Amino acid sequence: MATMAVQTKQDQLTLNGITVTVKRSQQGIAVYESGKEIIHVSQ
Repeated sequence: MATMAVQTKQDQLTLNGITVTVKRSQQGIAVYESGKEIIHVSQ
């Protein structure tokens, strides 16, 4: 689901009761689920 949110350029995606939030910056991308960072990619 995190991949889907990033690829579709959405900031937030909810599916089956799970919400994923994507935060983008010049330094990279961070993906959060339920307020916890689950993926962080830096340039």
